[in-house]
Amino acid sequence: MNLFPISTSWALASDTLVDFFILQWRTPLLEERGACKSIDTNLAKERENFLREFHSWLVPNFDKKKPVRPLFIIAPELSLPIACEQAVNDLVSNLNRPTVFIVGYEFLVWKQYLELIEASDLPEKEKWCKGGNEGGFVNAAGIWISDGKGNKKKYLQTKSSPSRPEHAAVFSGTSYLLFLTENQANGKRLNFSVQICSDFTSDEKVKSFRKNLGSTQPPHNLDITILLQCNPDQNAIQFRSAIKTYFLPPVEGMIDTTKGCIVLVNNSNEAHGLSTEWGQSKLGVQFTQGWKAPIQSPQASYLVRNQPDFEHQEIIFRESGPGIYQFTYKPRYLVTTIPGSDDFPFHEGNVLYAKINGDSFGQSPCQPFIDLPASIYWFNAHWSKTQIALAEQKKDPEPKQMIIDLLLKVYNQIQSEWIKKIDSREAMLHEAINAYFLCFIGMPRFPFNPPEPSEWNDESCIVICKLLENYALVF
Repeated sequence: MNLFPISTSWALASDTLVDFFILQWRTPLLEERGACKSIDTNLAKERENFLREFHSWLVPNFDKKKPVRPLFIIAPELSLPIACEQAVNDLVSNLNRPTVFIVGYEFLVWKQYLELIEASDLPEKEKWCKGGNEGGFVNAAGIWISDGKGNKKKYLQTKSSPSRPEHAAVFSGTSYLLFLTENQANGKRLNFSVQICSDFTSDEKVKSFRKNLGSTQPPHNLDITILLQCNPDQNAIQFRSAIKTYFLPPVEGMIDTTKGCIVLVNNSNEAHGLSTEWGQSKLGVQFTQGWKAPIQSPQASYLVRNQPDFEHQEIIFRESGPGIYQFTYKPRYLVTTIPGSDDFPFHEGNVLYAKINGDSFGQSPCQPFIDLPASIYWFNAHWSKTQIALAEQKKDPEPKQMIIDLLLKVYNQIQSEWIKKIDSREAMLHEAINAYFLCFIGMPRFPFNPPEPSEWNDESCIVICKLLENYALVF
């Protein structure tokens, strides 16, 4: 494999923080649109409109707040139609701060790939085409980097280990990029790399990746790896095992990742709400570098989960449906791990969320980004599942259908009112539910109410769902 170190012309600002926007949007799966097919024109237009709207919000409402702080905008694997290139170019060009935009292109035909290579700032361009063929496809990420002063460059990172469905038709890349800030001093350094989904599905692949990146002279540290995904199961053992390997001590010439992090940005679930499939974009840090302080739980918008068997800690974003996550991150090598000294994985503990609906985003024009209070989000998602189950019963014959119609109408009204009433009153909600659970003392597995709602058992979930349904019946 070839390694190309790329020097960026910016460094961390004096506050040593980095802003992130994770665009966890939804792109139809390969089996839905046909193997290696491009994204259809309707979705391509929708995505372009979304990027234009995001651009029109980002520049006046966010860009000027911290103009010297680096900004990363990241979207999943196989999700950018080639027709949207100009929309990304325009967005990056109009931001007045150091910016990195990383997104996976739709499958590229060989001619498209060659054109992108030729127009890019990649070094030794011929090496990026070695082993390819005119009838094949390419899975690649586009990487736009701007210093915020009018200087912009564009790179591509190809997938080096195509997945099983891709093997027969997709090009295996033979080169890595390692982005290095010119200033490598602590507090200024932010080195990063980009990988694509199945590049991170075995220990050997990750070891090879780290050894290649560790071959620079002098050796460097890797602070962030961005992994773009189109992955239905974020709990798959091959990914967890690969992340364990990623954080192993830097032996055998491997680049040092001990005090770094990995950011996994995944294709979203089709629907909003609770799901264990797709979505679940997250950060990972080495287990000994994890947050050991008693993090106030549950946290809005994300949860912290230890994976001691795989020697890392996960910070998982709650909503798996289409949405944007906004947060500010301090590079892990600058954060002390002394217990009690650092309470939150993110600066000031805040992660904000905006729902994506087609080509638009946000809860309201005046406040597009909000937090997702853990219990309130969880309750509402479970109540929405009950609503869907009630709607399914409308298929039953008369006269039951009339009753279901009436119950569904009342249920929708009550759910809306309850969510308005509890709003962000997380503590009040816990107090009320604890009182409600007292009714079930003595029953097997009750009460079971740890602070983090995703840890509640099945019986607790059923009782919570029945709470609103019974309330609607007697309303």
